[in-house]
Amino acid sequence: LDLQHKHVGSLFLPTLIKDTSAWQLAGESCNASAEAQCSGLSGFYKTTGNRQCMCVVERDFLAKNPEEDMVLLRYAYNVDRTGLNQGYVRGGVKEHFREEGRRGHTRHYNSELLTIILGPDGSRCSIGGKSEWPQADARWGIGGTLREWLMCAGIVLDSDPNLMTNGDPTLAHSFRTMGVTLQLALAYNNNDAAGPTGEVCFLTVEAQLRWTTAPPTHDLVFVPNGGGLLRLEHVRTQWGVLITTQVTGTFWSFNPMSLLDALVQVIVLFQIPVALCRVIALYCLGHVSEVYRRARTTKFDIYSAFHGGIARMLLAEVGFRGLLGGVWKHSLGSHATLTGQSLLGHVQEIFQEQIDANLLKEEELRQIVALTYRHMNHDGA
Repeated sequence: LDLQHKHVGSLFLPTLIKDTSAWQLAGESCNASAEAQCSGLSGFYKTTGNRQCMCVVERDFLAKNPEEDMVLLRYAYNVDRTGLNQGYVRGGVKEHFREEGRRGHTRHYNSELLTIILGPDGSRCSIGGKSEWPQADARWGIGGTLREWLMCAGIVLDSDPNLMTNGDPTLAHSFRTMGVTLQLALAYNNNDAAGPTGEVCFLTVEAQLRWTTAPPTHDLVFVPNGGGLLRLEHVRTQWGVLITTQVTGTFWSFNPMSLLDALVQVIVLFQIPVALCRVIALYCLGHVSEVYRRARTTKFDIYSAFHGGIARMLLAEVGFRGLLGGVWKHSLGSHATLTGQSLLGHVQEIFQEQIDANLLKEEELRQIVALTYRHMNHDGA
């Protein structure tokens, strides 16, 4: 129909139309005959300056039975999975398969997309006599009258918009004169048992309350008229039903990288690497594991450890007194020190046999003593 305006993802069906026509004359053409002709068209005639006159004719009328107009919906989907490095998924009601892959490398899989039509409250409603449209039936479009689509949204053209609000004075008394927007929300799901292959589109029909008009059409023509030009202008404004679409949903796909990332996080969270290293150290290294197990299972007794610690400290004191030349009776205090020269004498006594056999030179012995003394002298005294 010439009254329907189609756009990408939308359709406009007019219910109220207002035509405004105006013609403008100048000079001697603005006379009684022109005024009578304007009055015969039920127009408004007026004169302006510069010997010009204008006739404006306005005509309002309702579209004939717009409720009986057929509305067909045919849709498809495209899921972009490039962020998961998996290409895309395409499908729709036209074909019995979906396409998956990347550009130039795609595969086809059997697909029976099921369409379930719902009202605003989530209950099922019928379009074309049914609320479920298998792919075989929806291939050439999900079709029903405008009346059926409106009833799915819970309204008719003669409903009072004020019943849906708290009495807005800016609203008209019916949708037929005010217009309404029907939003078709398509929610896709490929993980639902309702579909033969798990692919379902839940189509929800909702009415949005607002003044709804189509973009005005404006025609302007200049026609020769005697010695001048006749200016003809026509403007058409339309109110009606605007059908729009909105796409949502969830499309599930297997991503190996996501699975690997989840496994790594679980392993780290539960400290599995530490436990694995513990098992290897305790049971997989033979005799070394036996040593580890014995050390790990040794019970710590604070009473026995205290006595052992005191005994080791006493032994260390006796050894230090001996290194100082046998200071057994006097208190050492904090000023008693072991010099490098005295340490050299003790070490020389230990390695005297190697020195006599010329296996160890005097210079090498001094280097050994210097290194040992440097490690023992922590405070640098």
